Amino acid sequence: MGVVIDEIVLFSTGSLADGNLRSRSDISVHTESATQVVIVEGQAELEPDRTVIERACVAYEAKYREAMDPDALPGLFWAVRPHKVFGWLASPTYLDGGAAFHGTATRWSF
Repeated sequence: MGVVIDEIVLFSTGSLADGNLRSRSDISVHTESATQVVIVEGQAELEPDRTVIERACVAYEAKYREAMDPDALPGLFWAVRPHKVFGWLASPTYLDGGAAFHGTATRWSF
C-alpha cells in the first residue's frame, strides 16, 4: 500500500521490508492492477519531512478509507524517487493478443 505525492511514492512498513531496505535501497513498486500497470524503479529513502508524512497520512485515509496517525505509524515512511517508470494497458480478458500492450507500453527515465 502506498500513495503518490509530488511524484514521490510513499509507503510505511514495519515489516521485514524495512530491514531489507536499510541494507539495500534498490526497489520496484507497482500498481495493484494487472490491466493498468505502472512500475516505478528507484531508491528508497527514509522520509524525514514531517509535512510530507502528514500529507501522506491524509492521502492514505482518502485512498484506503482507514485513518493513519502520523504519531502512531506501523513503521517509518519510505520515499521512492523514480529513476525509471514503465506503464502499459492490457485487455481485461487478455484475449487481444497483446494489442493493448503494444499500443500503450511506455518507459520514462529521470
